[in-house]
Amino acid sequence: MSKISPPIWIAMIIIGYVSFIVAMNVFYPTNINNLDWEDRQSLNQQHIAHLELGQAKKNILENMGTPDFIQSFVAEQNSIEVLFYRTHHVTSDGETTKDECTPLLFKNGQLEAIGNQALEHFTQALQQVN
Repeated sequence: MSKISPPIWIAMIIIGYVSFIVAMNVFYPTNINNLDWEDRQSLNQQHIAHLELGQAKKNILENMGTPDFIQSFVAEQNSIEVLFYRTHHVTSDGETTKDECTPLLFKNGQLEAIGNQALEHFTQALQQVN
């Protein structure tokens, strides 16, 4: 019986560990909706930082999960939806409020604007039209 050198044992352990992690992620993926508020808030910040205007609402929902709040309306024959995702802690009251969220504005299913200032600008422009 031949001896296996320590570097080979270390390589086998690392390969085994990486295989275990990959298998866990494939067979037991994390459900974003089941994270605690701090982890979900952090993950939302990371996702929002990588969003690009024009992305489809469907794809964003798949990545970010259920929003904390939703507003929908029709303006100038366009479907407007605002999804609010918790991104920053304000008050330790056990409740998530809109002031703790970042709004994502969708026009006809495509990401049009991100953030409170963008939402405010959009609603002001809409009021000027009406």
